[in-house]
Amino acid sequence: MDEATRLRVRSALSSWLTVLLVVSFAIGTAGVWATYTAHVDSGTETVERQTTAWTATGSFDHSATVTRDNPLYPVGTTLTNRSTFFRTVTPVLDGRFTVATPGIDGNASIALSTALLVESTDEETTYWSDSRPLNAVTATSADEPASVAFSVNTSEVADRIAAIEEEVGTAPGETTVAVVVDVEIQRSTTGGATSRLSFSSRLPIALNGDTYTVSGPGRIEEPVQRTVSERVEREYGPIRSIGGPAALVVGLVGIGALGYVAGRERPALTDTERARLEYLNDRSEFDQWIVSVRLPPDARDRPTAEAGSLADLVNLAIDTDNAVLEEPDGDAFHVVSDEYRYTYRAPPPATDGPGLGSTDPGIVSSVLSGALDSRGEASDDGAPSAGDDAIVDGHESDGDEGRDDPETRHEPDPEPSADPVPTETDGDSEEGGSDGDESD
Repeated sequence: MDEATRLRVRSALSSWLTVLLVVSFAIGTAGVWATYTAHVDSGTETVERQTTAWTATGSFDHSATVTRDNPLYPVGTTLTNRSTFFRTVTPVLDGRFTVATPGIDGNASIALSTALLVESTDEETTYWSDSRPLNAVTATSADEPASVAFSVNTSEVADRIAAIEEEVGTAPGETTVAVVVDVEIQRSTTGGATSRLSFSSRLPIALNGDTYTVSGPGRIEEPVQRTVSERVEREYGPIRSIGGPAALVVGLVGIGALGYVAGRERPALTDTERARLEYLNDRSEFDQWIVSVRLPPDARDRPTAEAGSLADLVNLAIDTDNAVLEEPDGDAFHVVSDEYRYTYRAPPPATDGPGLGSTDPGIVSSVLSGALDSRGEASDDGAPSAGDDAIVDGHESDGDEGRDDPETRHEPDPEPSADPVPTETDGDSEEGGSDGDESD
């Protein structure tokens, strides 16, 4: 992350720190509530569901009795639940529809009625229809199955169809024959509650020349539904069960991060950093007006005026139809006119203080230099630092030993030594200085 971006981020955080803390707290609070309700105490709710109170079941049975001599079956033979019958020897179809209501309680009545329905229809239109009642029964108790019997003379039905078509003409649809059973069951309890079930069932009969085919619908089941209310444990979707913990983590991380930043007295910008950010923004915005040129000496000799910001200097350059000149070696910018040199110097780069864990080389160097300077001043005062060896009067002694003892302190000898070390002297030295004369 470059310097400008880092300062912009810190400036934005400084401006929005309180808002971000409030938002993080709100997200975390919502996450706590969602997590608690979804995983700890989900609570209960009242739901309504449909359940089967009781079921009515029905089925068809059919048979035909042989009424004419034939080489296959003796007269009086009953053929039961076959799919195809010969109309010449078994013209009458006998049937029975039985309905039962297992599981029903209370008082119940069952009404059964049958009818023979002949009609000509196609998928969309009914061209004609002829319905004749067959039989009807009513049972006042549901403890036992109720049934209704019926009989259909297929030869008479065929003659009836032929007579209708002779009178009205042959319709484009298909002529069908069926026995229709209408069922109505009414149940009442001692508490006054009632329930009613009505349905119909069909037994198709297809006439095919000298035969007819019976297609039974099989077992019929008609349930009676009722609505019940019950308390169940509340269930939540992934938005709350997964989103709740996620929001909690986001809120806690946001609060912790912002609290850490605020605890370090960051990200508020110092005045120097704020000035540096303003300069970097202006430098990026007005880059097209700035060229890198080294000023000639005569331009530096002109009277100088200081601009308050780089933006002011660029505006001046635009007004005077000049370019902004940037020194290649530094952060100084100039606009040179015939009489004056207008100058702006960029603020120094923003650096963190050493107390914030900065590793900036310049700061580290200044700290080390300060430590060395302090040590040097201590040496100039004649007090060598602990652990260092001092050279006194040509002798090596320990820095701590004899520092405060007058008897062991070495003083300079005022008399010259017997064998002085020859030194070079200036030819103009005072008092007995010699110019290297030799004696014989």
